[in-house]
Amino acid sequence: MDSVKTRPTVMIVDMDAAFRSQCAQALKKQNIEVVAEADNGHDAYLLSLRTKPKVILCDLYVGKMDGVQLLKDLHKQLVDEETSFIMLASFTNQNLFEECCNAGATYCMIKPLDYSLLAERIERICDKKRRRAVVKAQEELDDLEAQVTKIIHQIGVPAHIKGYSYLRSAIIMTINDVEIINSVTKVLYPAVAIALPRIAMTVKMLRGAILNELGQDYVRTAQSRGNSRRAILQRHVLQNALIPVITFLAVSAAEIMTGSIIIEQVFTIPGVGRLLLASISNRDFPVVQAIVVILAAWIVVVNFVADLLYQLVDPRIRLR
Repeated sequence: MDSVKTRPTVMIVDMDAAFRSQCAQALKKQNIEVVAEADNGHDAYLLSLRTKPKVILCDLYVGKMDGVQLLKDLHKQLVDEETSFIMLASFTNQNLFEECCNAGATYCMIKPLDYSLLAERIERICDKKRRRAVVKAQEELDDLEAQVTKIIHQIGVPAHIKGYSYLRSAIIMTINDVEIINSVTKVLYPAVAIALPRIAMTVKMLRGAILNELGQDYVRTAQSRGNSRRAILQRHVLQNALIPVITFLAVSAAEIMTGSIIIEQVFTIPGVGRLLLASISNRDFPVVQAIVVILAAWIVVVNFVADLLYQLVDPRIRLR
């Protein structure tokens, strides 16, 4: 499972406005987004809950709430968000640094900052989070697959039957995306209702035409010359058999446009058909006239294409 890499988001908490500006500009050059800035702990707390940054750069000493207390309070509120802290200080204080690390800080850095090192550490933090998210998602998927497999076994479907893996995959897809069910009723059913009868009639007509052509004299002549049955079907029989099929398909294409009016009404699909019926009910004659012209143009185009296909399939038509 691949994860989509996004820009790291950072909030800067420091009483020095010049430092915040300089730090924001340096991080921006490293393709790191600064989503918020604050000069005191109270504002930083509220901004963090709203913006939910991936990393918070916080000075140890900020107004209204010191950095360690802010770290402790936000860790309680942003547990699910996994916000990381990088604590900043103007001097080395090992006791304070140990307290920050015990409270949950990832790094402690001394000012002035090496912004390249800072950017590298931010990227490292975010990469670890992305990897953890991928592992967690994979674990959830594995757990879901195990549950679905267990349910399928409980209802008595054996694992060795054909289509078992497709059934399990379909259930998992439906759980992950409920809109698939709507797609079945909004897309699959209308498509089957429109296409299935015409497909059956097309296959039946093509079969009848091929059987009729197989009894013609030119087929026996081709066989007497040593041509294989497959070559005769591809080069001669199929071309002659396609003429009535092309005619039927042209008529069916026109019927699909007009028949879609009923399909759209039955399956409540917004389309040209429903628009036509609504326009007739509302006596919106310009819209009705436009739709009728479009349908007429469609029929003309389909028949023109059919005439072109006749010439491609049967060269004799060009000589007439």
